[in-house]
Amino acid sequence: MSLDADDDEVRIRVADNGAGIALDVLPHIFEPFRQGDAPLSRRHGGPDLGLSIARAIVEAHTGRLTAESQDLGFGAMFTVVMPRSKAETVIQPSEIQ
Repeated sequence: MSLDADDDEVRIRVADNGAGIALDVLPHIFEPFRQGDAPLSRRHGGPDLGLSIARAIVEAHTGRLTAESQDLGFGAMFTVVMPRSKAETVIQPSEIQ
């Protein structure tokens, strides 16, 4: 996992060296109910809503969620990019009633 930021954005990257994502499935990975043909996803079953829900939450906060993989067997990397707050006024906890 890594975290970096610039003046405009904060990026969180999570990578693994696990099963990876098939290249033909990668463009559809965030679609609800989409399962790849990898044995791991079939063994666990389920409707595969997690990534579509995660993307919806990130986008609801004006961010982006992306996935990268070189193919099956090469792991995957997921990146969340969120805009930095540009608030002009900072409210101190003692000011909240």
